Amino acid sequence: DGTTDLIYLWRLRNDGTTDLIHLWRLGNDGTIDLTHLWKLANDGTTDLIHLWRLGNDGTTDIINLWRLGTGGTSDLTHLWTLGNDDTTDLTSLRALGNDGNTNLIYLWRLGNDHTTDLIHLWRLGNGGTTDLIYLWRPRE
Repeated sequence: DGTTDLIYLWRLRNDGTTDLIHLWRLGNDGTIDLTHLWKLANDGTTDLIHLWRLGNDGTTDIINLWRLGTGGTSDLTHLWTLGNDDTTDLTSLRALGNDGNTNLIYLWRLGNDHTTDLIHLWRLGNGGTTDLIYLWRPRE
């Protein structure tokens, strides 16, 4: 109905600290957006995530999501989104974690037409080893 996107999430774990997540989203027009979500957690406190999103027009939006944690509880995250017009939108990503295992992240992305895409990224961890991620992006 134009409101639901089907997202396949594969998680490849090389060891206990590195997760490689590939997100494929099938567009409504039959095209496929290929998104690589790469999470590196070497010391358990710093996650560096690079998000590449291939646009329908062949352009690439590069999003750097950098998470700095202290003891796995304190987060300072800045989201830079490179727009098609070479402008940079600064979006704050708020991570709420009562302990080192559960994080609830709300991501607001301001579109070029001043509309807002709301993405809920919900990460549930068990000792920092098990992650369950839901990505939901409503469309208008």
